[in-house]
Amino acid sequence: MSTKLHLLFWSGIILLFVPFFGVRSPLRMIITIAIGLLILWLSVRIGREYSRLRSTIQTHSK
Repeated sequence: MSTKLHLLFWSGIILLFVPFFGVRSPLRMIITIAIGLLILWLSVRIGREYSRLRSTIQTHSK
């Protein structure tokens, strides 16, 4: 799960900077940046929920 979260996070980082390396249309640039930010936000949120769930499971298993 952690590897998938890292992959999602880094793909969001890459997508966030893609418009500055060749996409010329302003609308495409805005959409690409928005999608990159959304992917970053989702990966951070999923990571927090995953760590919270993991700590809850460890607490209940003791």
